[in-house]
Amino acid sequence: MKNNALKWAIAALLVLNLVCMATLLLRGRPEQKTAVPDNGSVTAAPRPQETPVPPPPMPKPIQLLRAEQMAMSSNRLARVRLHFSGPVDTNSLAGTLGFKADGAAVRHAVVAADGQSVVLDLLDPVPGSLVLATMGEGTLPAASETLLLPSVGSATVGCSLSARLAVRGIYADQTSFGSRICVELNQPATSADAASFIHVSPPAEFSVGVSSGYWQANLLTLSGDFKCGTEYTVEVDKGLRSRLGETLLVRESAKVKIPSLKPTCEFASPGRYLPPSDAFVVPVRVVNVTNLHVTAARLLPENIVHFIMRETDRYDNWYNWDN
Repeated sequence: MKNNALKWAIAALLVLNLVCMATLLLRGRPEQKTAVPDNGSVTAAPRPQETPVPPPPMPKPIQLLRAEQMAMSSNRLARVRLHFSGPVDTNSLAGTLGFKADGAAVRHAVVAADGQSVVLDLLDPVPGSLVLATMGEGTLPAASETLLLPSVGSATVGCSLSARLAVRGIYADQTSFGSRICVELNQPATSADAASFIHVSPPAEFSVGVSSGYWQANLLTLSGDFKCGTEYTVEVDKGLRSRLGETLLVRESAKVKIPSLKPTCEFASPGRYLPPSDAFVVPVRVVNVTNLHVTAARLLPENIVHFIMRETDRYDNWYNWDN
């Protein structure tokens, strides 16, 4: 009797252990819901598919993309702009970049760098109409770039040069709260008498200006009441002069469509501190914006002087030598 009771106890423990293991296995499996179609049969619902996580972008070697003329003097000295796939370290570029014209080396000097572009002066006269720019291996990206690697191999791009004035492109450009039309030249531009050589159809009143800086010195800007969605024909008559005194010898024209304005907003009045008044109104300028969320932080009166001094750099070279 004792042996039979012991056997039954062991069998009960084994069955209980199997039940526990089966329960744990069932709990570890994802729950599947069932769908009952109209015919009464029961089918298992498909498992939801997980959204794949895109892999992080892989760093790529920096590349020399293209070159373009910015200016050409009467003694064949040129200023060119190089475009890269990302910001470059100009100190590294000085050791890997070279120019050639008709097989002869042309000395160069970096004038300025901004973003993915570098402006250089060619220090030797270029006899022909083409100069080749070659970037060697090992050109470093700017220190702040983490997705760019040093250049691999060498790359060569050509840059057409001409002492004659030419129109490089005519296109629309958006400003903060409007649009303008740009006429890009291959030489530094001047707005003197430029309006008499530029015509727009359908007619629209506009003023002609010149962008400043190394990057846009070749740009004539037409600012006026240009309507979004309207296509304008822009004509540039021959006789237009550059800042170097060169004259446009051929008539240029292009069709330009003004795009819709991007959503933009700004405070219409200067300053960033508001007085503690319930009736104070802050004017805001918006374009294509329906809702605007603004966050304000409280500034204690005893801290106003310190904030203003810090923002106007009044704390520069200020020390408490007594302590």
